[in-house]
Amino acid sequence: MKKKILLILLVALISLAFVACSGSTANTNVNIKEVGQKYINDFFNKNFDNLVSGYNYTNTMKKQITSASLSQTYDAIIAETGNVVSYGEIQQKTESGYQTVYQIVTFEKIKLEVNVFFDKKNAIAGFNIQSAD
Repeated sequence: MKKKILLILLVALISLAFVACSGSTANTNVNIKEVGQKYINDFFNKNFDNLVSGYNYTNTMKKQITSASLSQTYDAIIAETGNVVSYGEIQQKTESGYQTVYQIVTFEKIKLEVNVFFDKKNAIAGFNIQSAD
């Protein structure tokens, strides 16, 4: 139980808050489901430099996301959950004006939901990992 609470607190602390932010370039030709899948794959393949430079972010996200913070997040998650066992189907939903691409990832010890949030201009506005329960 203590580990689960620690994990939830850790996820809450490392989750990058998604906020509406002007200044991102509109890109209406983007398939956000494909971009979200690639983003999640890059995270779990530890392609942190590509995550920082290879995607269109809102201005707020550009200021928050670093290779170091992503690496620390990855290491902390794997330390608490064990290795990835399997990936669920990529799904998409709309909530509070954001398009969310998400996937349930099964680890050795727990299932987590990985979310990539897109604003109205199809820029990445947030990324978080939370309990799938």
